[in-house]
Amino acid sequence: MPPKKKGKASAKGRAKAKGKARAVAKVPAKAPVEEEADDVEEQGGEDEENEDAEDTGPEEEAAQVEDGSSLKRSAEADEAVSPAKRAKASGSTSGFSLQEMVTKEFEESSYAEIAESPLSALQGIGPKAMQAFKRIHLKTVRDLANWKFYKAAHDIASASSDEAAAKIAQAINKSHQTESLDELLELPPSAMKGLAEVADEALAELHVRNLGQLAEWKCARWAEHIVSMAGSGEEAPAAVQGKAAPEEDAEGDIWTQLDKQLQAPLQTGAPPPAAPESPEGERPADQMVVDDDDDDWGMDWKGGNLKEQAEVIKEIQRNAEIAADWHKEKWEVKAAPVDEDDVILGGNDDEDDQWGMNQYQTAEEVQAELDIWVADTDWSGWTSNSREARAAENVVRKIRARTQKHPDGAPPPEEFPSPELADVCRQLMGKQPEEQRMMVVMLLWMEAKLLEVKELMPSPSKAALNVVASEDAALRSVCARVPIHIMLQKAGASIPSTGLRNEDAKKVVEDLVIHLKNLLGSGRDKVVKAIDENDLIEDCLAGQPTTVRIMALVHACGYLHMMRHGYEDENDLAVTLVKQCVTDRAMEIVCRLTLGQSMSLALEVMSDDEAVQAMREKKMDALNRLLAEWRLEPTEDNLTQLHMLSLSRQLQVLLSIERDIELHWHKLGNTVKGREEQSRQLRSFLDFDRLIRPYMREEDLVSSKLGQKKELEMESGRRVETLDLANIRQGVTEVLKKLRFKYN
Repeated sequence: MPPKKKGKASAKGRAKAKGKARAVAKVPAKAPVEEEADDVEEQGGEDEENEDAEDTGPEEEAAQVEDGSSLKRSAEADEAVSPAKRAKASGSTSGFSLQEMVTKEFEESSYAEIAESPLSALQGIGPKAMQAFKRIHLKTVRDLANWKFYKAAHDIASASSDEAAAKIAQAINKSHQTESLDELLELPPSAMKGLAEVADEALAELHVRNLGQLAEWKCARWAEHIVSMAGSGEEAPAAVQGKAAPEEDAEGDIWTQLDKQLQAPLQTGAPPPAAPESPEGERPADQMVVDDDDDDWGMDWKGGNLKEQAEVIKEIQRNAEIAADWHKEKWEVKAAPVDEDDVILGGNDDEDDQWGMNQYQTAEEVQAELDIWVADTDWSGWTSNSREARAAENVVRKIRARTQKHPDGAPPPEEFPSPELADVCRQLMGKQPEEQRMMVVMLLWMEAKLLEVKELMPSPSKAALNVVASEDAALRSVCARVPIHIMLQKAGASIPSTGLRNEDAKKVVEDLVIHLKNLLGSGRDKVVKAIDENDLIEDCLAGQPTTVRIMALVHACGYLHMMRHGYEDENDLAVTLVKQCVTDRAMEIVCRLTLGQSMSLALEVMSDDEAVQAMREKKMDALNRLLAEWRLEPTEDNLTQLHMLSLSRQLQVLLSIERDIELHWHKLGNTVKGREEQSRQLRSFLDFDRLIRPYMREEDLVSSKLGQKKELEMESGRRVETLDLANIRQGVTEVLKKLRFKYN
């Protein structure tokens, strides 16, 4: 090999060698780049290097030999970063491709543009999902990527066992911090500090129902990756097609070189010793500045002002430490933001926690949170030494869910129960079971008045004491008509959801009013006009719990199904509705039915289904038989009790009453002499209110209460369904009519 030439020619040779190596290292597959009239068609390999070697002269060969170590380092650096470069070129990083993450119209956009785009830019986010995102105040891809609840859940799920405890303490409500990690990941998202329960519904629509699903939320991971790529200055693969590849240094990718220099220890001591001069006074080759190559800009920044660089590094370290400990800061409450779109969900159930204190809520969100009621399970006011006492305690906990809620700025609500009311309850619990049940009835009535009436009464404890003092007869009457097991079921029922109490119940009441007007028809225009123009229904039912309002309308509609010419006058309808609001009747309704059960009865009375129609017809047949054969005609008040039951149960009760009368008549025929005495005793027996009472107490459904009687459906020795039994009973009646007519 010819000897090396020194001086400028040697420097040019080295520069050209560096350019050749750089051209080989930088060309991605299927992206030709032109440099110095050499056409490079594929990414670097041995063939291209050999071809370049043939084109060089002796000077260039000498330069390449001299810089062999540099080329070797360049190849190693290129090999180290090639997987990432290949991922960029194919549009896939972290396992995600652009086509997988975004819709077609955003495939030509840069990562920065996608990050600021609406969430509908992501695959699978349609109008319904956007509405759900809107409810948790996430609008753009960047908003989702930076959503701290996702980040906190992800940190908890991915933390080691040593780190998990600290992260759980920072992000999870105190009531759940003692649970295991697996149990935590099964909790709803609202278990996190600062996230209200109303967010659970919105996230459920986005298929995120627990913290584990939130931690691995695919949409959030996409958004996080897109924002990360946008922050690094990367462009989406589709946006850079056809552009020339960026210049890279022969030592490898410029970003890799910068990372290496950042990680290298700083020379903060004495300045480095001067390099020895070359024999002819030239600077060493590794300090040679190549005039015709500007690719090395910024690569020698480390040799500049070390003091200034040290200050910059310290500032970076301080900022990094602050960023790492952001969750430990004690944030001050700022002025509420003007733009409500910047608001995210609040709701902190730990008053002493500062986490999330910079969140603000709109008026609608404040009202929504006030409407979320959770039973105060921590409250205990007495020793629960009986099932009635336990039921009463459970009802008080539900009532406290409402009485403890109050808008900001409003005076704190009165404690429920007050010390006076708690003393009265303890006294009743020390008495006989009937008095204990009276206490349960009173509390169930107060629960309905507080949880189902929009306006909160000013003094619930005083109202409860007034019921105990003045409604003793009504309380005893309800205890006699409603069995204890039904009261216990009502006391143990959960608080109706916000949607059920507000939107669903309101819609059912409106539909019942429309159905009632349709049943009245055009022949009773005055009554319909009174409903539309004079607010007849609202005037009669104002201030009543929603369950009572619904059942009053259910009875009116059910009565019109049987009596086509009922309520000829508006006063008749008004009297019927007002009777349902009498204290003992209203108490019985709320002690017997939950809000959800009353809504089910409402939907049944409005139904036009064939099975429901058939059941109504058989109910009418049973009432007609009682009237024709036994002269037993129930009053409208009697039918009010019947209408608290489902239609199938109503038919079952009427058939059972019919059987009871026949069995009693048979008994009188065997034990009482004289037709007149038999008729007298039968007339005293035919009292619909007394006959229906055991069935309203569901005694026929308890085997110990049946005595010698068999279950109605099993009386024949084999089970016959209620509707079939009604058909058989009506068929027997028709046959007897024909025999009577034929043979007199």
